[in-house]
Amino acid sequence: MTTACWALLYLGNHDDWRQRAVSEIQSMISAHSDDTLGTELLHNRLASIPLSAWEDELPALDLIIRETIRLSSSNTLLRRNLRSEVDADGMRIAKGDFMAYLAADVHMDEDIYTNPGTFDPGRYEADRNEDKSVYCGYVGWGAGQFFSPEFLAYLIQTIRPTPMRGDANSKVGDETRSRHVVGGV
Repeated sequence: MTTACWALLYLGNHDDWRQRAVSEIQSMISAHSDDTLGTELLHNRLASIPLSAWEDELPALDLIIRETIRLSSSNTLLRRNLRSEVDADGMRIAKGDFMAYLAADVHMDEDIYTNPGTFDPGRYEADRNEDKSVYCGYVGWGAGQFFSPEFLAYLIQTIRPTPMRGDANSKVGDETRSRHVVGGV
């Protein structure tokens, strides 16, 4: 939930990315919703969207989530070596040993990221790919084997489009917003 909160805070200060996300969400809902009269509750409309649409039709939202994780989750990653002994950078790591890595060492590295303290989801777009400039330039999900695609889809859905509904001037607790529409759809 922390990532969802941070993403909403960043989007509140970056209207261009907020508008891109809202536009994608509106398009996805329009493409996969059969609610021409607009009477279906929003959560029902969202629940009827196939998983493939959530995975394939929200590229800006994926970039926003990736950047939010980079900025807000630059914490210490822990791993236990459950396999055989291994040598890493001249150090012996025995089976059962724990290792720790501070993600900020890579996520806030100015040699990898332009203005690393700035929210800029565009840094992951094909024309820039800042995180691909070095091996493991992004460790927001960890490194090596990690979550299944099903879990990642679930995680992406935790940053639900619901809080972004309504017009750009709507505020939390504003009862004038309709609970049936997302950004006017």
